[in-house]
Amino acid sequence: TEIVNKFLEMMLRAYISEDKSSWAAWLHILEFAYNSHMSASTGATPFLLLLGFQPTSPLDQIA
Repeated sequence: TEIVNKFLEMMLRAYISEDKSSWAAWLHILEFAYNSHMSASTGATPFLLLLGFQPTSPLDQIA
C-alpha cells in the first residue's frame, strides 16, 4: 500500500544516505522490521495476521 511504501522509502533514505547503492541490502531488513511492528489499528503485526504466528527475529537467534 501507499503507507507501506512511504514508510520503506523514509527508512531507506535514513539508512542509505552515504551509500545510495546499498538500498537492496537494507530492504529485506526494513521489510522484516515493518512486518514485525504492531499496528495501532489492528492490534497485531502484519506477520501475525498473515502467517498466524510471529517469526523470531535474527537478533533473537543470537542470544
